Amino acid sequence: MTQDDYDRFALEDELWDVLDEAWETNDDLKRAKLARDILTLNPKVIDAYYLLALSSGNTAERLALLFEATRRGRLQWKDAIKRPRQHDFWLDINTRPFMRALHFLALTLWEMDEREAAISEAKLLLKLNPNDNQGVRFILMTWYPLMGDWESLEKLLRKYGDEYRIYSAYSRWLLNFHMAEPTAKALKRAININPYVPSLLAKLLTGVEMRQDESKSEEFVPAGSQEEAWEYIQFSSELWENTDGAMLAITSAAEAIALD
Repeated sequence: MTQDDYDRFALEDELWDVLDEAWETNDDLKRAKLARDILTLNPKVIDAYYLLALSSGNTAERLALLFEATRRGRLQWKDAIKRPRQHDFWLDINTRPFMRALHFLALTLWEMDEREAAISEAKLLLKLNPNDNQGVRFILMTWYPLMGDWESLEKLLRKYGDEYRIYSAYSRWLLNFHMAEPTAKALKRAININPYVPSLLAKLLTGVEMRQDESKSEEFVPAGSQEEAWEYIQFSSELWENTDGAMLAITSAAEAIALD
């Protein structure tokens, strides 16, 4: 063990309590202060950069912090990144701060319209963790077709196609619609998974403002709930709006099913 390693491990217990406090607080200012305190003692703590980014209302600052967090992670895990199949990446909890920061970086890059870079980071996460405990595949199910890459969406659905998840089900319908393939079976499956999506898309299509109770946020969003449908629409609305005729087709088809 080098002196540098010794110093890092010697600080572990002290930093752990501060890090826990930073995770638990809902106060952005307090969280940021605690994260800075950690970095003053040890600038190698990736989660401290993540927490600072989480607390920042400035997108450019958030991006810079996440770049630094992931830079450190790439250095620390460079061998595993080169040969991910030789390392159970997600199962090693020491990788989690890097994975969290990489996930947040992808979302921030997309927000800043750096879309190819965002997809690149998301693909790296899937490469490192094919089981995808972070749900990155669901993000890519929206991002790929928005970039015109319907082929990658199809491959993703084939790889994770047995899931009964809202993103997978409605992405399958969209893919079939885009490819001019039958959509009835895909729609029935999607409605079985979450029946609220077509009605929310109808409101989006007609410009009707959604009620506040439909957009309430919970820590745990039940599968098949209206809240789950709202979250899905919030994330994927740009895709639906940019897939010509999709919203009208699915709402009309859903109404026909309801009348049967």
